[in-house]
Amino acid sequence: MKDKKKIILILCSVFIVFIGVLIGLFLLKDKNRNKLNDLRLEDDFYTYINYEEFQKKDIPSNTGGWDRFSELQLDVDMKSYFIAMDLYKNSKNEKIRDYYDTLVDFKKRDKLGIEPIKEYVDRINDVKSIKELLDLSLEYYKEGIMDFFIDFTITQDFRDSDKILLATDTVPCFIYTDESYSQMLQLSENALSKYLKLYGYEDTEVEKTINEMDAYDRLTCQNTMSILDLQDVQKINVISTREDLKNIYSNIDIEYYFNELGYNDINELIIIDKTYHENVNETLTDEYLDVLKKEMISNLISKNALYLTEEFYNVYQTMQNLMNGTDEIKDIEDYAFEQIKDIFSSDIEKIFVEKYFSETSKKYIEDMIEEVKEQYIKNLDSNDWLSEDTKNMAIRKLDNLTVRVGYPDVIKNSSDLYDIKSYDEGGNALKNELSIRKIENKKDLELLYGLDKLDGWDSIPLLEVNAYYNPHDNSINFPVAISYVVDVNDSYYTNLGKIGMIISHEMSHAFDSSGSLFDEHGNMVNWWSDGDKEEYDKRTEKVAEYYSNFKNPYGVSVNGKLTLSENIADLGAVECITSIAINRNASKKELKELYSSFASFWANEYNESISKKQIITDTHSPNNVRVNATLSSNDLFYDTYDIKDGDGMFVSKENRVKIW
Repeated sequence: MKDKKKIILILCSVFIVFIGVLIGLFLLKDKNRNKLNDLRLEDDFYTYINYEEFQKKDIPSNTGGWDRFSELQLDVDMKSYFIAMDLYKNSKNEKIRDYYDTLVDFKKRDKLGIEPIKEYVDRINDVKSIKELLDLSLEYYKEGIMDFFIDFTITQDFRDSDKILLATDTVPCFIYTDESYSQMLQLSENALSKYLKLYGYEDTEVEKTINEMDAYDRLTCQNTMSILDLQDVQKINVISTREDLKNIYSNIDIEYYFNELGYNDINELIIIDKTYHENVNETLTDEYLDVLKKEMISNLISKNALYLTEEFYNVYQTMQNLMNGTDEIKDIEDYAFEQIKDIFSSDIEKIFVEKYFSETSKKYIEDMIEEVKEQYIKNLDSNDWLSEDTKNMAIRKLDNLTVRVGYPDVIKNSSDLYDIKSYDEGGNALKNELSIRKIENKKDLELLYGLDKLDGWDSIPLLEVNAYYNPHDNSINFPVAISYVVDVNDSYYTNLGKIGMIISHEMSHAFDSSGSLFDEHGNMVNWWSDGDKEEYDKRTEKVAEYYSNFKNPYGVSVNGKLTLSENIADLGAVECITSIAINRNASKKELKELYSSFASFWANEYNESISKKQIITDTHSPNNVRVNATLSSNDLFYDTYDIKDGDGMFVSKENRVKIW
């Protein structure tokens, strides 16, 4: 009898809780409805359009945010994953199988411990002079173990887009010189501290090492370029010579190392941030040997931590979580798939194109690109502040625009060259990674010496949901994955607000603060009259000031200078799609469809950590600003929604910004 009463009591409790949940949900729904009633599109168009979706979705704890691109990317990644797993399971590609198996097998990786990297660390510890250290650094570079002490990269020659040029790699000194990045620096140093302890360093030794390295990095970063300087192509595109490099690195035989790296016949190069390299040269003496050895060991371990034990892997992923405000360690299988998708991209891309690429979507995008281009030309032709000569040069850029949609005629495959081995064959996760780096270094040399050719597709990941404008060949590029933005069953104005906006945005990059410096062939040529350039600079200054008045969802102000080029592209894009709608005699209903589609497509939510990092590092404004700030400078938007003085979206005519 007591048991029966207990069961009845439990059932009653469950029923009461159930009723309470229903009432709670009803009240919450009613509360949200009241919030929506209080929210006016005239005050915050972005939030109003996306409000109901924001209520339905939570910010994922494992990624720290969501947006349309990441949602589409998830679909592409799932399809790619099944292709990769099919290649793996059916042994259609043994290298994929061996790479995957060595990477995910933590039992074998833990058994090896630090052995895969220990010999390299021991050799650094045995070094007795700066020359020995640089010689060893050179050897390690050739073996793919780590970058050479002075890191080089290749880029297109800004003066002649048909040529490849050597450049020193950029160094993020702003992390040490700008307080905005102090948290990122602290997290990075914390991760390094854990790496060193896992390697076997004592706590006191770790603390001393971190402090000495921090002091050294601050010394070499004195008076160096800011993040804004590094974005300025005119500041970084300074052609130097081999002799200039020798003069800067007067403390070492830089010519010997330059030749040994494979650059024997290279006489011209770009030395980015000369002050940094001058600072480094001052430290290339035996006085700094001890700290330089610590720098080299720390860089070696950090660069290869992902290929050592599970603890090393977890430290890296935890650092990423702390930077992004997420709390879930990325599963090693997921990480391995991401690596395979990148390293063996050509194998997966070929199958993906055959199975999933829509020729209908490709045709839709190509047709819309042509329509956007024609409209852009009309807008330029009716421009009231450009001289005729400059206007004609701008139109010439569009007439000569290269358009790439989908995929290249030939998908290059370099994975056959990788020397990847299973554990049974003597391979391991680190060895396989090093074999890949060696081939990639060799590919860069082949490009530099013209033994291979860039075809425009080389640096574009086909399975990344993104689109690109390349000023160096005056092209817009829409790879396979971006076609998922198009739904041919949607209305014309819905697609115009999505893919039309993206196309217009990329096309506008031809005339942003960087793209406007290049001509129709992708060469860095001044095609502006003095008066036009002066007016353009005034307008861009106003754009920077305008966007700096807006804030992200957490109340942090946008850096209008950092985001300038992307803001110019957004403004030009909205102006272009609005002009298309006008020329099509769009009704007010269709205009609302256009603007709401635009606002809806840029819906996103990120946690505070990611949002903060975005503000200080991302050249794009936060999405709420990309919508509200841009629309608030569009005159037709005011007429469409009857925006008046006093509304949150209202900006007086004299304060609205427009370039194109």
